[in-house]
Amino acid sequence: MVNNHAAIPLNTSSSITVELLAALFRLTNHDQLVPQHPSMQLHQDNQLNQYIQEAQLKLPKDTLEQIQLFFHQDNSCGTSVLPTIIRNNMTIENLFQWIEQMPSNELFLQFLNYSLDPEISTISELTTSNILERLEQTTLPEKDRWKMLYFFADPDRMKSKYLELLNIFYNIVFKFWEDELTARLEQSLLRLRQMIQENGVKQLNKALRTDIVPNTMNDLPIHVFPSYFMNTAAFIYDNEEGFICLLGINRLDMISKHDITHQQIGDSLKVLSDEKRIHIIQLLNRAPRYGHELAKELNLTNSTISHHLNSLTTTGFVKAIRQENKVYYHTDKERIAEILQNLTQLLTE
Repeated sequence: MVNNHAAIPLNTSSSITVELLAALFRLTNHDQLVPQHPSMQLHQDNQLNQYIQEAQLKLPKDTLEQIQLFFHQDNSCGTSVLPTIIRNNMTIENLFQWIEQMPSNELFLQFLNYSLDPEISTISELTTSNILERLEQTTLPEKDRWKMLYFFADPDRMKSKYLELLNIFYNIVFKFWEDELTARLEQSLLRLRQMIQENGVKQLNKALRTDIVPNTMNDLPIHVFPSYFMNTAAFIYDNEEGFICLLGINRLDMISKHDITHQQIGDSLKVLSDEKRIHIIQLLNRAPRYGHELAKELNLTNSTISHHLNSLTTTGFVKAIRQENKVYYHTDKERIAEILQNLTQLLTE
């Protein structure tokens, strides 16, 4: 289901096929996606934990390990099929058929190019030297570089394992959730569209803690999908075809209800208790940076930087900006000053 907003290149849609991938990503990264702040945890759907526990109990151990291999946040290459799903409005059955028919080398190339840092040129020809050269330039953890080489050595096995885990996950658990999830997504899509109709994209940007959604038609399309499994989080995928956001269905409420309160001041102080986050703010005060640039400067993995940036953007210390179809980060100095002013009032009045 798709709606094109004429004023901006923004498409709001719901897709159970997209949600299948969101569920796999959540299953692997559940603990990291739970809000750190106790006051924000109240907005997370209680049934979400039941879904996760059910999947962990019913799925074979080796399937859970395969899901980890393709969907861990360090390198969730299994999500690289999202643009194709969206472009072709694929059903789950369509997705499985497409992967089945896709040459293994093409699927590997898609996984590999997804895994490369933005400034590294994508690979059009599969050669060992091409792959090694680019993997040496990435900020991928070493285990994920080895994973890519393992996939390259046996792409048929890689494809077989990927398709197998999708089928097993769908048939053992996901298809039994499908009707309920579809209804939830449709309801959330209506709320999202109503919000955009009433407030424009301002509230959407607030929910993402970004200025990513533009007010002109100069950029590539932006696709926003409500996602139950993202819940209070958001998954962002930016590529040459456009910008994709899986927006947790409870994130809008969580953000909109958290103006600066005593609880939020406390939450903000907890975020700043990590020295690395202070360092990130200091670096961003000097100049805006991309996530992978911060990872290199601080000698951290992309996933670790993403974790820190998520905390900083959720509390409002940092904002994400989309420019030339890339996302970079800068400090929100007005927000920082506002929080510190409220802290001063709290401690002195």
